[in-house]
Amino acid sequence: MRFQELERIEDVVKPSNQREARVKHFIEWTKKRLGLADEPMNIVFSYDKDDAQDQHRTGQWDYQNNHMVVYVGNRNMVDILRTVCHELVHVKQGQIGKIQKAKVHGPGSPLEVEADAKAGYLMKLYGKLHRDIFE
Repeated sequence: MRFQELERIEDVVKPSNQREARVKHFIEWTKKRLGLADEPMNIVFSYDKDDAQDQHRTGQWDYQNNHMVVYVGNRNMVDILRTVCHELVHVKQGQIGKIQKAKVHGPGSPLEVEADAKAGYLMKLYGKLHRDIFE
């Protein structure tokens, strides 16, 4: 998977190049673990608290436009990465046709349960390798 741009990643990582490198590394690591196809994707990191509260979510993947938004305001790095991972699971679900076939997409749906479970599992593996994500 090729990312056209990681917009506003400097907002996530503040002034530390080490944190920016961690996010990029995590994305590449996760793409390999999920076996994602190589296709362009846009990821936006947002501090829009009102949007996060109004939508009741910390991340969203628009499968029709291959566009991801991750809310990063006042969140620990491990939480941000878990949201990225959850949304990347949805990318994989879209690539194998699960999204289009699913009748229910909301909380508690099979798609969400799978994304939660895989993201939790992958975060445990990544966290054991990279303890610094727990800030």
